[in-house]
Amino acid sequence: MTTDHWDQLLQNAGLDAREARPIAIRAQFGKLCPSYARNIDMTNEQMLTLVEAYLATERSLSENGHWAYDLNRHLALAELRDALKAELVS
Repeated sequence: MTTDHWDQLLQNAGLDAREARPIAIRAQFGKLCPSYARNIDMTNEQMLTLVEAYLATERSLSENGHWAYDLNRHLALAELRDALKAELVS
């Protein structure tokens, strides 16, 4: 999901995108990286580092044709990485 898609999704839910985007990002992070989601003090930079590590692992699974590779998880991690990067820039 691009930043524009995140904003549109949040606006459709009746939320101010600027205020709600960090909450949505953390919720998506919690779904994709559950073992780390309990650490509520984690910064966006730390979350980005973990997401990039998960993404590298998923990419490796894909390149090796591993049975555990999941395209949807790969895409979701890439979208989350992009949203975190956009949040850090803003």
